[in-house]
Amino acid sequence: MKKLNLFIALSIGFLIFSCSSDDDSSNQNNNNQSGFNYDGTFYPTTDLYLNYTDSGPTNSSISLIMISEDLLSNCEVSDVNYVLIEFATSSPDILLAQETYTNSEYDFFDYVVFENGIFNSDCDLTASDMILNDSMNDLMASPITLTINSINDNSINLNFSLTRDDGSIIIGSYSGNYTDVSDI
Repeated sequence: MKKLNLFIALSIGFLIFSCSSDDDSSNQNNNNQSGFNYDGTFYPTTDLYLNYTDSGPTNSSISLIMISEDLLSNCEVSDVNYVLIEFATSSPDILLAQETYTNSEYDFFDYVVFENGIFNSDCDLTASDMILNDSMNDLMASPITLTINSINDNSINLNFSLTRDDGSIIIGSYSGNYTDVSDI
């Protein structure tokens, strides 16, 4: 009986110490978080602003801004993660819909991705670690893909992929409420 109890105790001890958590907090799966991945690092974003711009019957655009701070409440912030994707539409009546938008079909004329951004009290960007920027030759992207998985009056679920000309890939997603700033 003593040998059986010793065997059970050793077996339980072996099971307790040999089982370890499969979680690796340094390499978390970020599939359910909003933000973007670049160069092996995940940068979270918490807010999404949507802007429809009507510049005439054939010159309208849709902008999406994903950001890690609420700039509508407080402009003077630092350590900001930021994604801007803006593309032209043929009509002001075109609204985002559940579909995939690519730069082979749409003119993605404005895109910017950065981390560690600093905004002053006037909401002007004063510094950042720029990752992607359509106005900087070495930080341009092609191809660009934006997939709207679902959208309604107050929430959106999307994925995006931007490939820099040097081959670096920025992928990301957002799922949650958005703020339409078209009339602000």
